[in-house]
Amino acid sequence: MKLLFLLLIPLLISGSPDASKIDKVNKYLEASKEKAEHAIFIDMSIPSNEKRLFLVQLDNKNVIYSTYVAHGKGSGRGSKATHFSDDPGSYCTALGIYKVGKNYTGKHGDSFELIGLEKSNANALKRAIVIHPAWYVAEDFILKQGRCGNSWGCPAVSDEAFKKLRPYFLKKIIVYIYN
Repeated sequence: MKLLFLLLIPLLISGSPDASKIDKVNKYLEASKEKAEHAIFIDMSIPSNEKRLFLVQLDNKNVIYSTYVAHGKGSGRGSKATHFSDDPGSYCTALGIYKVGKNYTGKHGDSFELIGLEKSNANALKRAIVIHPAWYVAEDFILKQGRCGNSWGCPAVSDEAFKKLRPYFLKKIIVYIYN
């Protein structure tokens, strides 16, 4: 029964960022004189056993891809993120707008730095917050555990999702994490 419920969740909930979140990113881009066709929105109010990362085409506000994403273990060990912090050593997810930075191969393989653009996430580089693939965000793990595993503060995604999102990361797009 639990397995059936987890499989039906994506059909029952059509999550997407509300217009105010998309407008905030568009205003940031306009103020910074940057151009972008797409942005990633991560809604931490949604539990990790539901798709809560949304790739959005900014001009028409359409979600073109959605997937699961982990939160930091300091933000909550269950499926819900309940605490957010940018403090070094907190292992928390930090809310705010980020820009995707340089691509490198690290501890988790292919990864992209996240550059915090707000006071709430200004320590992202110091904390080594990156987008990376992780086995604990794979759908089979989520089905068995009832949630994603936890990162050390990074918005980790499955290998499959990382491959689909990588071309957008290369464009240094904006990532907005909110609750």
